[in-house]
Amino acid sequence: MMDKEDVIDAYEAHKEDWGDSAPATFPLSQLSLLAYASIEDGNIAYLVWPYSGNGKELEQEVWTYVGHSESRFRNLAEFLESLFN
Repeated sequence: MMDKEDVIDAYEAHKEDWGDSAPATFPLSQLSLLAYASIEDGNIAYLVWPYSGNGKELEQEVWTYVGHSESRFRNLAEFLESLFN
């Protein structure tokens, strides 16, 4: 079973070891945990809440990490479509 420490460890590993990952690119205040399959393997999906240059919040993106692969989706609908294709 996953606990809070497992999530923090996975977040910190992505932040420190994966240069342009969501945790390395955005402050924690702009990330939400969307899903995980295996925290130990780093299989995790984040909702990313980006801001435009003028400070306006944009539609959330989904950034996923499975093994050593990263996928970025422009929005939640695009992510959900990818699960069925």
